[in-house]
Amino acid sequence: MTRGTAADVKAAVRAAWGGGVRWDAPMAPLTTLGVGGPALALVEPASISEIAALARSLREAGIPWLVMGGGSNILVADQGVAGVVVRLGARLAAINEIDGGRDDALLRVEAGCPLARLLGAALERGLCGLEFCAGIPGSVGGAVMMNAGAWGSDMSGVVEAVEIIAADGEMTVRRCRKSDFSYRCWNGPAGALVVAAHIR
Repeated sequence: MTRGTAADVKAAVRAAWGGGVRWDAPMAPLTTLGVGGPALALVEPASISEIAALARSLREAGIPWLVMGGGSNILVADQGVAGVVVRLGARLAAINEIDGGRDDALLRVEAGCPLARLLGAALERGLCGLEFCAGIPGSVGGAVMMNAGAWGSDMSGVVEAVEIIAADGEMTVRRCRKSDFSYRCWNGPAGALVVAAHIR
């Protein structure tokens, strides 16, 4: 981990990331609970390749970082976050149909897409299978990571594959089996970050 003052960490972030940074960014407005202090640095990558490059750079520089999506089910401490928060939001929320048709469609959904938006897109296409998501807050990435569910169904029943950034910063597509999931958990590789899901 990078040691030193906040100024030292900020200098290291500037060296590792050429995109926009929000310094000392309040976290409370970004969470459903509405509490918590500021993040030293908040970045919002615009593409999966940017996330991969950023992850590699931060790891190499020893800068502490964490990922958030829609801000549900997280509690930020009053003192805030001493490192970098990588937020997967509206800039990483695309929904594309990659296979099948009206009765059996496979959608590629980026991690920052809110579950409510995905549910609306399924409704517009006349697709079923995601009804259990109604009312669940958060985004697709978080829903996969925690195997979100309700009413006897969960993400394990609809996720066919995930696009991940591994701990070494490499991007891969990983097929999913129901056994890869457990109660409120995806048992993927340690340190892996889900950046998109293929949902049937």
